[in-house]
Amino acid sequence: MCAKTIKREFGVQYSEVHVWRLLGKLGFSSQKPEKRAKERDGAAIARWKKRTWPALRKCHPEGRPIVFVDESGLSERPTRMRAWAPKGQTPVIQFHFNWKQLSTIAGLTIAPCVFRLHEGAIRSAQVVEFLKALRKHLKRRLLVIWDGLRAHRSRLVRDYVDSTEAAIQIAFLPPYAPALNPVDYLWAWLKRHALANFCPNDIDELATAARAKLKSAQRRGSIIAACWVQADLFQSHEVW
Repeated sequence: MCAKTIKREFGVQYSEVHVWRLLGKLGFSSQKPEKRAKERDGAAIARWKKRTWPALRKCHPEGRPIVFVDESGLSERPTRMRAWAPKGQTPVIQFHFNWKQLSTIAGLTIAPCVFRLHEGAIRSAQVVEFLKALRKHLKRRLLVIWDGLRAHRSRLVRDYVDSTEAAIQIAFLPPYAPALNPVDYLWAWLKRHALANFCPNDIDELATAARAKLKSAQRRGSIIAACWVQADLFQSHEVW
């Protein structure tokens, strides 16, 4: 809600400080807006959660683990987050302002988390390599759920999935719905908490730190469970 809007509708001139105080008394708080694509289809997302997701969950009792997969990128430029410092002494973080990027891909089930790091972008070949690693690690028939990224729909990925003779099945999330993917919350934890304000000297140091933090998440079931709870797909009291 905008302070100027309140001034106009009430017909009384308040300073912005007074407006914020009034809003606080009414139960409002200053919040950072969420980013949301205009193309996002709320009805399609609601249908997916109500109908598609319960149907997909039936694959788990049949012995086919559900694996959400997602990719993200890290750079030597840090994710700046609030930090403690003496009053009047604003912390300064110095970093290399370059465009080198480290890409990450992860698969998340209820228990284990599998990930890989790649220098540069993740393309179809890297996606296929990751699917092979998932099969080798989990040693089960899999249901993979991911978004409609071009690499996920590529001929190379489709041909590999077909070659598994149904050992891997694929399902897609609705367009522009990252909040439905638990892996998205793993990336949020990694960037805003585990690597917050981290300034590596080079891409190798970034890779070493990211790998260590993700391995730490693998050992901490509470982090994995929190990712599912935030995606509103798995409640802590449920037993799979």
